[in-house]
Amino acid sequence: MKIRIIEVDDEKNLAKLFVTCFSAPPWNEAWTLPTALSRIRPMVRTESFCGVIALREDEAAGMAFGQIEQWTDSCHFLLQEMCVVPDLQGQGIGTAMLGTLGKQLKENAGVTSMYLLTDETAPAAKFYGKLHFARSQTKILMGSPINRIIEAAAHNSLLNTDAQGRWST
Repeated sequence: MKIRIIEVDDEKNLAKLFVTCFSAPPWNEAWTLPTALSRIRPMVRTESFCGVIALREDEAAGMAFGQIEQWTDSCHFLLQEMCVVPDLQGQGIGTAMLGTLGKQLKENAGVTSMYLLTDETAPAAKFYGKLHFARSQTKILMGSPINRIIEAAAHNSLLNTDAQGRWST
């Protein structure tokens, strides 16, 4: 197994791996190659991107990537995606990828911490716990359908729209 830094040319290989991993249990998500590529391509092409890929021969077997974020006097890393092909999970590939990525982030970008979002019932939560990731005592994940936000904002806003849909106070 070889672990190396992700390059832009890896996009299609990453998308294929993404579909393989996240269409399988426990996620069972309906990803296709085009939708996975649409998710991965913008991330890989940002200035703050950093990630690693694990290769078995020339096939992607795992990936871990995300964005470096400046925070007051240090940098943090948002781990946006990580996976290992199902038949290779539990063999230390994920741990090796995060170790390699962590060293890269610390040495080249001065990153001091890493954070992520995952489902608390997924096996991934236990995996991350073994690497000393812990549930935040202060942060929460919140979300809302866009239509509900628009409706609530229109109802509660100090701004109103005129007959042409222009905002006015």
